[in-house]
Amino acid sequence: MDEAPGLKQFFKSPKSVFGLRFMNGMNSMLADLDSPSALKKTVETYGFQHLDHSVTTSRVELIREAILSVAEMELGGSFTDRSRQSLGVLLNYIGGAFIFVLRELADRIRIIQRSWKQVNKQETIEHAQLPEGGFDVKDPNKAEPEDGQEDKKPKQETNKASRSATKPTNPSDQDRGSFLAAAKSKNPAMQVPTDFAGMFMFNATVMGFSETAWMNLVLDRFDNIATNVANSGRVQEECFVLSLCLARLPDTDFALTDFRAVMLAALRSLIPDEWDMDHEVAWNWLWENVERVVSSTVSLPRPYEKAVRNFMFSLEEDQLQTVRIKTYALFFTRCPAGQEYFKQSTTRLYFILDKINEMIIEILS
Repeated sequence: MDEAPGLKQFFKSPKSVFGLRFMNGMNSMLADLDSPSALKKTVETYGFQHLDHSVTTSRVELIREAILSVAEMELGGSFTDRSRQSLGVLLNYIGGAFIFVLRELADRIRIIQRSWKQVNKQETIEHAQLPEGGFDVKDPNKAEPEDGQEDKKPKQETNKASRSATKPTNPSDQDRGSFLAAAKSKNPAMQVPTDFAGMFMFNATVMGFSETAWMNLVLDRFDNIATNVANSGRVQEECFVLSLCLARLPDTDFALTDFRAVMLAALRSLIPDEWDMDHEVAWNWLWENVERVVSSTVSLPRPYEKAVRNFMFSLEEDQLQTVRIKTYALFFTRCPAGQEYFKQSTTRLYFILDKINEMIIEILS
């Protein structure tokens, strides 16, 4: 960040946290260089996490030059011209992919937001609200419309390459979505679910998943995921919370693809007139991102449970006091506004922190 001080406003994490995330991200992408398909998925995942940032060509170039400058400074003569060129090509690909994701996935976000409101009987809007600066991608060569005039240019079709990356489910899944219509025609008196949760449970029963505990846990968290789809950071946090919930189940051997089948069947049943290939691609894309994050993190809580518990119970009283003092000192330094909400005595503050630590152990256990 010292090489590009103008970009500090976009990186809100502490330097140590940002540095760790940056190195982990670069390592994961470098490890996938031998597999183009794996690299594409990894870069798309990181691109999804940057959806709420305004990624532009100029900023990509600025960050690329800053990284190359630091690499040249640290490696000296071993950073040859070929090394610089190779790393520059990789950084250009990553930055270009982020811009592509930002531009092409905006329509998917709107489709998900609009259809989610419809299936939950909420008031719909023509253009779902997106974060400011996040998806407002304009063509610099296109003239702005005059006041009072609407842009009547038809919506461009989704890029074919982008669609091929997200494969729709098997056609047999669509047959399941039409089960409700057939059942209702045979029994007109049948009570039909009118919201997503009810329709999901109906289809889960039909498809043999009514007694699946993990699917109910996913359903409980899915509203937060779909509602905040435009906020990649919030979606990632919800996926982490979902991983913690799933990790507490005695049996973690479950197929997340089964949830997608039931989810799509419920959505098709609730909005059959509007459902098209764009909806299919958008909802498949969302679940693929959720499934990717959850699958990579659901196995992590159990190994750390014992380590966290042993650490917390091994601290002496003087060590706990040091942890309390330094925790609040660091918190108020990084978030000065927090002092307006924590005005109690130090005894009360320490009590709150102890309760938080107990909750951490309970969540992991």
